[in-house]
Amino acid sequence: MHALHASRLARSRCAKALLTHRSSALPCHFGAQSCPGTWSRALSAGAGARSPDSGAAPDPAAAAAEPSESSDRASGSRWALAATATAAVGGLTALALWLNGSGGPVSRRADLHPISEQIFDTADNLFVFFLSSEAELEERRHEIQRVIDAVASQEGLHRLRYHVNVIKDGDPPVPEGAGPPEGSEAASAPQLRVVMYKGQRKSVLRLSSTPVVKEQLDQVLAFFSPLVEELRESDRQPPIPKISGRDFATDVIAASSPTAPVLLQMFEDTCFLCFLMRPFMQSLALLLAERQVPLSIRRMNLERNDFPDGCPVARGTPTFVLFRGPTVKPEKLEAFKPKDLCDQLAEEFPVLAGEALERMDYLQSLVSRRFQLFTQLVMWTVEIQRMEQIYNSSGILPLTGDREKEDNVSFNYHVANMMATDMRRTDGIEDNLRSLQADIDEAEHDAVILGALLAEAVLQGERADQEALEARRLGVAEPELAQAAQGNGCGR
Repeated sequence: MHALHASRLARSRCAKALLTHRSSALPCHFGAQSCPGTWSRALSAGAGARSPDSGAAPDPAAAAAEPSESSDRASGSRWALAATATAAVGGLTALALWLNGSGGPVSRRADLHPISEQIFDTADNLFVFFLSSEAELEERRHEIQRVIDAVASQEGLHRLRYHVNVIKDGDPPVPEGAGPPEGSEAASAPQLRVVMYKGQRKSVLRLSSTPVVKEQLDQVLAFFSPLVEELRESDRQPPIPKISGRDFATDVIAASSPTAPVLLQMFEDTCFLCFLMRPFMQSLALLLAERQVPLSIRRMNLERNDFPDGCPVARGTPTFVLFRGPTVKPEKLEAFKPKDLCDQLAEEFPVLAGEALERMDYLQSLVSRRFQLFTQLVMWTVEIQRMEQIYNSSGILPLTGDREKEDNVSFNYHVANMMATDMRRTDGIEDNLRSLQADIDEAEHDAVILGALLAEAVLQGERADQEALEARRLGVAEPELAQAAQGNGCGR
């Protein structure tokens, strides 16, 4: 039965990553399921399995040119890049603007580089021109430069990084995007398609360089305004306080030191592995406090926060980053699965040895049990819903060719709702397993009661059908007997 549960869950929208892959940041292209690269995962709005990112730190050139909030999430698959893109560019920044001493933008000739895997995996605030061919790129360089000049003239947009992508055969289509206002001069002029990326967000625009209209410049400004979550006081409570982009500098960077680091877990509410690990992380934080390990844990939701200044880019969730103070470069951990995380923490903190290490290993082993119980609960919930539909319909629901599709829709719906509810909880892994088991027991009890009601309804229906059949038979037999009696003279 577990195999059936796992099979169903593997088909669900929220469970693509399961226990081996992270959730994708900005999934592949625009709706494509599996493109071969990494950066183009950002082009898709759909959910998909997120492959672990490389964990590479930003290169010095990119860091110097990008003093901004890093961006982390774009995964799912990869967009085919321009033929000259990857090897030549490497980690070079393609920023076409240099900052003057006062921090304002100074327009320069844009020596545009193709977007590359490394750039996309280490940089935020990307402004990427999509072109159909290398020839179009050469023909429209002046238009591209005019757009860059117009955007760079806006206060607050000096952090943008400008790149190009030449679309190749077989690449998924890019959405049309919003164009200039209808009736404007720009609406009838040739337009450049641009995809903007900030944090986990993306947006497509069609910009005219003759000129770039104010309404579209306002759209660019609005898009690149930082997204920051408004936290409640209850969100900030131990054992793992949530932080937002607004609190990041004080609650993570300033609060950490080489002797008392802070481990930041970047997560998403719709990331299935983040969901599975949620109570384990609570138990881990309590264990660290009990053992007086000098490590505190914080969480930041990447669906509700862009990357604040000083936060490394990550293209998958969950992603764990170790901070050791303002003067030490943050370390993005390679681990993202529970056991790997425990192993890496044990290496970092020798105090986690012996019985403490055994306890930590035991806690992480319960994550797979949580997966089993959760799938059981979802399956029971789906079956109970269907039984209720049958009972309320006073009969058996008709079988249709869409039965499997309907079941999958219902399954995914309940997975998403139950994940959303669970992600607001703060219980540890052991308490959570007990809670899940109690919910399963209750669901099984409800199913038994519904089954009895359905059985009784079926029996009543069969009795009613039998009585109706008998009545019809008797109604036919009586006239036949009367006719026979008349023929024998019995009716005189």
